[in-house]
Amino acid sequence: VYGSKSSIVGFFEELGRLDAETRSLLLAPRDEASGTNRPFMRPGLYLVDAREADRDLFYVVFWPEETTWDDDAGSSVSRNRVTFMRYLKKLCDQLVCLISEEHAQNLVWGDEGTEGNVDDDIEDDDVNERLYAFSVEQTQSQEDSASVHEGFSFQHHSISVSNACNLPAGISSEQLLPRIVVGEQAQGILRVEYNHGEYGRSKVNMKRTRKAMINYLKSDQTPQIQLGEHITRDSLSVLLELGLGTRCGDIEASWVAQCAEESDKRASSIEDRRKADIAKVDETMRKFRASLKIWLPNQASSFFPSLSEEALIASLMEEGSPQQIGAEERNDAIRDVENTLSFASWRQNAVSSLENKLKRISEASGPDYKDIKTRCLEIRFILENSTLDEKVAQQFLDLLFSEGNFESLFNNLCASVSSSSATANQGDGIARKMWTTASSWLLGTPGKRQLVLKKMPATASIPNDISFWKSLERDARLNPAYNEAKELVGNHLIHEIKNTLIYVRNEITQKVRSVISRQMTAIREKDFEEGRKVELDDAWNRLRERMRSFFAPKIDATRSCLQITQITRETGGNRHVEESFRLIGWEIKPRLADFRYTFFPMEIKAEDLQQVSMNADHICKPGISEHRKQTFEIRVGTTLQLFRLIGKDGCIVVLQDRDSLRIFYDSLSGISNAIEKDRHKKLLHLIRIGHESLIAVEETRRHLALLSRKSGSLQINLYSYDEVSKTLASRGSAVDISEWYPGRIPSFRDFHFIPNTDELLLVEAGGMSRVFSLMTQTFRSKKVLLGPNLLSVSVTFDGASLLVLYKGEDSTLQLRCLHWASFGEQPGIQLPVPAWASSSKSVALSSVGNRKNNQLIFLDPDQSQISSLFIKISCKSSAFTFKANKHDTEHVKRRVTVNNSLIDCHADVWTRFPIAPPIRRELSTQAIARPSTIHFVSKWPIPMLEAYFRTMVTDFESKTRKPTDGILHKIQVSTAAQWSPHGLNKEITVSQLGDWLVGLMCLIPIHLAVTGSNRFIPLKDGVNNNEFEGQLLGASVMQIVQK
Repeated sequence: VYGSKSSIVGFFEELGRLDAETRSLLLAPRDEASGTNRPFMRPGLYLVDAREADRDLFYVVFWPEETTWDDDAGSSVSRNRVTFMRYLKKLCDQLVCLISEEHAQNLVWGDEGTEGNVDDDIEDDDVNERLYAFSVEQTQSQEDSASVHEGFSFQHHSISVSNACNLPAGISSEQLLPRIVVGEQAQGILRVEYNHGEYGRSKVNMKRTRKAMINYLKSDQTPQIQLGEHITRDSLSVLLELGLGTRCGDIEASWVAQCAEESDKRASSIEDRRKADIAKVDETMRKFRASLKIWLPNQASSFFPSLSEEALIASLMEEGSPQQIGAEERNDAIRDVENTLSFASWRQNAVSSLENKLKRISEASGPDYKDIKTRCLEIRFILENSTLDEKVAQQFLDLLFSEGNFESLFNNLCASVSSSSATANQGDGIARKMWTTASSWLLGTPGKRQLVLKKMPATASIPNDISFWKSLERDARLNPAYNEAKELVGNHLIHEIKNTLIYVRNEITQKVRSVISRQMTAIREKDFEEGRKVELDDAWNRLRERMRSFFAPKIDATRSCLQITQITRETGGNRHVEESFRLIGWEIKPRLADFRYTFFPMEIKAEDLQQVSMNADHICKPGISEHRKQTFEIRVGTTLQLFRLIGKDGCIVVLQDRDSLRIFYDSLSGISNAIEKDRHKKLLHLIRIGHESLIAVEETRRHLALLSRKSGSLQINLYSYDEVSKTLASRGSAVDISEWYPGRIPSFRDFHFIPNTDELLLVEAGGMSRVFSLMTQTFRSKKVLLGPNLLSVSVTFDGASLLVLYKGEDSTLQLRCLHWASFGEQPGIQLPVPAWASSSKSVALSSVGNRKNNQLIFLDPDQSQISSLFIKISCKSSAFTFKANKHDTEHVKRRVTVNNSLIDCHADVWTRFPIAPPIRRELSTQAIARPSTIHFVSKWPIPMLEAYFRTMVTDFESKTRKPTDGILHKIQVSTAAQWSPHGLNKEITVSQLGDWLVGLMCLIPIHLAVTGSNRFIPLKDGVNNNEFEGQLLGASVMQIVQK
């Protein structure tokens, strides 16, 4: 199946092989210019499994490109179209062409004005139409040649030799000579200066995980360490935790033991201070408790002014203590309590507690004491409301503290008073009668106590102790009979106040003791914490000084040293993240002696560039660009093996030290930073590639080749570089060419790419040169001896020739030009060299302004001058014109077609490939061959297609006269508006899978020869063989065919 893309997509959908997304991707046009990348299916042949539609049925589908069926498609698209159709016709006998409506409308069936059967238009004189007359004329003939002309010349301070005084041993003035560095079309001066060593510091701020930081602080990773003068205790603690103490001998262990001893002493001192504080609190509280015996009565007397303060004080004194307190002692005790309460911040609490307890004295009185108050109220009522003599009144007052039944005693006394009243009533006095009447009313008849209680007013409630005491004082002043009651109640009140004061004293003592103990504990802990901090600071300071003193004598001034000023722990919030640390400090580097390179680029004026673009022989006058100069430094012991300019602003720098080869690739402005930061693109260890290596660069193909020689091994490593991303990538494994040197592998002095090819020029130290092909991985058969005293071997960037500068037998400079076309066959062209070139110290070849403008550039440091020789090189070539004769230039008006290639592709296949093969492949006995058919399917009417196809067959046979054996006329052509892959007839060729695969493999062409560098290289059995190529040198065409 082949045809239009949209129709093939419909075919896939009918087979059920597509979804909506894949369909849209297949139909989406490819627009590479837009920069949008999307999946696409490459053009080619695809095998589609259709066994669901029919058993053992497979379709081979030719998926076309965007312009495959355009008649004006490019040559590459046309070749692919013919090739794939050839494969399709060889693999399948039955073809189906699916034509979209758009393509079908564009089909053209004949010449303009032609109608009906196109077979009638064929004329018998078609032979004349196939014969044309042309004439060939040679317009140019050129032989290999070369000539020398004076180039540019100017002076500049960068070309002079820098100060070469006081150079150390091993550094010669030759190393300070300026040199010319070039690219394909860029040039510049590289000036060298020697810098003596000095110290330098660079900031260090790194973050690493615990494991990485422990490894970094080990002696093998960081041999030299200094601790900052002001490094903190926290940083020291982290360093010890990370194992730095293991590098300090027994310093850490002895310090830990000393800290433990000091901690024990501190703990013992804390215990002694605690015991002393407890004793001090005990003594303070003893004095405070004694003073409270005076302070509490003093405070209570303000609530009970009638009570004696001295009596209250005396009540609190223990037996044997002095009952009388002097005024001074009293004032001292009160002042001592006030001070202590103020110190404990508890005076207000103590006064409030005392007030509350004194107010509740009456509530604390027992029932007996309340009964006394009731008796007193009853007796006071009788005495106040009757006229009894003192003796009787005293008898009633004696009942207050009687131990018997008060009510019985009261009733008996009332009865006695009533009896006495009756006797006394026998008198005639008016007063006597009035008393009797009052007493009888008060005491009742027969004088019961209950009657007295009923007659008492309702407001006569039981008073509190204070009010009761004050009322007794008033009664005692009015009636002496109350003195005993007053004394008894006063003693009871003093007893209650004493108990209250004792309770308050214990409460205050306990609270104040607790407060003072806490305050003294806080003061003690604060003092010891401050002392502990001072001791710890002293301990960490001692450790810091010991560790700094330990590391200081071990510092080697010639090596780098890490000075640590701070290290902190940085733990993320995620517990799954490994703990990390940040180290801040300085890296102190003894800046070793180094070479300072300054690159001065050369610039060409715009006028010269315009002239040389029109005339390759124009001599440009470049100059030095001071403002674009770039500087970089390389330490002593490192060799600048290559400084190669790339393009307009790039460069490749190769440095080699005793252990490695580092390749840097960056812009001119960034190469200095890249070298300083060691951001190399490739690091090669000399232990693997050897100490002898050469590098070649090919700018056109962006290749870099490395020739490395190591004890019996000679290898070539190929890399490619990208000018935009400034990257360097390996191009496969190394090519071992040791087998081409069966004896001892020689040393090499030059290694160059032959421009625009995959060939490399290898020049041995003895002057022998050979050309190696990376594609065939073989050497050319010819070897060329360039000379024993070579000074410079340069390849012209236009790929024309090789220039060799050497010293002749008379020690004069000789220049020879060898063309690549005749390399190894011709000795080359000898060119004159002016005398001034003999004083040059550096030589390089470059194209100035134009690839064909080859100039050999010389530097003369003694004169600070740069000069050049323009080498004009011509290669052997011939030019011809191919013109049609005037009498045969009649042109036949041809039709213009758009998509006829859907049909005409068959004629293209017949034209390009054989139709009737001389040897036919035999099918297996199980294969079933069917006639060749082509079924054209289109919804747009194509009634003339069959006639068009037959006319195409007839025209092809009559015009080409190719043998067809009637195969083309046997092709069955049919058309249809619709076609279903599920409704096929059985006229399909059946093949065994093995036979079909053999036919597929036979379509792969056999490689007979390759061409390159203007050379035809025949292959033997598809392999390039150097010996076979040598056998064919000078052979004729027939001899080559016989080989």
